Amino acid sequence: MYPFFLGVHALEDDQASFLMVIGDEGTQDYCSRTVQMEGVTINSDLTFSFGPQDFVVANGFTTEALTFSGQISDDFSTISEMSFEGNLNLGTGPEDLFAMEGSDLTACEMVELFEMSCGACADGSDMCLLATVTDAVATGTPDLTLVEIDAPDCHGQCDISAENDDCDL
Repeated sequence: MYPFFLGVHALEDDQASFLMVIGDEGTQDYCSRTVQMEGVTINSDLTFSFGPQDFVVANGFTTEALTFSGQISDDFSTISEMSFEGNLNLGTGPEDLFAMEGSDLTACEMVELFEMSCGACADGSDMCLLATVTDAVATGTPDLTLVEIDAPDCHGQCDISAENDDCDL
């Protein structure tokens, strides 16, 4: 699992846009693209909620009917009671993510090795894995400013950007 950061990207009235960023040793990984979660409702008691809505995460996987909620502390330093649930469509991610040398197992056959099983997706395939997290807590990282990155391996602070033919810095 990748460490990640979550920050408020925009806030207007009771609607927010969260910016999700892959982390690397306490800072942002500038080689990974960021993802915005728009349409997050922020209530007067600082609870927030999103969805259910289909949502594409940084590596390209679609999470069907994702719900995401939590409680922001009064000083905005902590998110508690954080939970999310959705069907992770394993058929929508990068093909090489589950590739193992010398194996022709599908993504769902691989997750079965961990005593999990795929089920039905909204598109009619049987490549979905129900993902659920409850009661997670996140704390703030002082002096960390998140930067929006639209394309992987394409930022001035990413060592391998020069190797990316699609990157024009």
